[in-house]
Amino acid sequence: MLEFKILKNSKNGIMLIGSSILCFILGFILLVSLDGYSPSEISIYQLQYSIYTVYTQFGFFIFTIIPMTLVSNDYKEKNIIFYKTLNYSSLQYVLNKIVSIGLYITIGNFLLSLIISTIYISFNNFFIFFMKIQNISIFIIIISVSLAYLLSNFIKSFCSCFALWIVGIVLSTISEKFFLFAFYDATLQRHLNLQNILESNVLFDLSILSEILYNGVVFCIVLFLAIIFKKRWMKNGI
Repeated sequence: MLEFKILKNSKNGIMLIGSSILCFILGFILLVSLDGYSPSEISIYQLQYSIYTVYTQFGFFIFTIIPMTLVSNDYKEKNIIFYKTLNYSSLQYVLNKIVSIGLYITIGNFLLSLIISTIYISFNNFFIFFMKIQNISIFIIIISVSLAYLLSNFIKSFCSCFALWIVGIVLSTISEKFFLFAFYDATLQRHLNLQNILESNVLFDLSILSEILYNGVVFCIVLFLAIIFKKRWMKNGI
């Protein structure tokens, strides 16, 4: 509740929700300006696929800024002392950051999915689309919070996140064996299959489960790192 109130009072929560709306705008612009569609020609499947592409291709620029800023500011302003007085551990700190930020992102993703379905008066793909954008955005939040926690400086964290993204794409291009390092990249077949999945109006797709499992493993690794590097948390913030 503390982290949720901090996000609410600082207006960062509104900005996190707005990040999802920004992806909606960018997805629409891509279809109109780059693909040459008129607004009346765009189907719900095309719009959803375009927005998901924005999440996978630009998400590391859109969704990392606020989480990294929040953690970096805590270090910069020595707010870790405040958390220590509340008997927070490094694990609780990271966990609360991820959960609170993820909650606002979830609200934004839900509103985005609802808006699209309402515009087209079609809720057939609501669940699949929501879960697909939810999984990629939660993954980005986990990575961005963990990097900011480890590196403390916003510039270092942001550049490291960008570098990891590029390295992952390069590795997956070299060999399909390294696909886990670019799990959500648009070049993978799973991403390319999404438009067909949306057009088929199926209620569920197994790729959603694989993404949840992947995020779960990454989440556990990050929590483990939070424990291992608890002295760094104390040193950077106090």
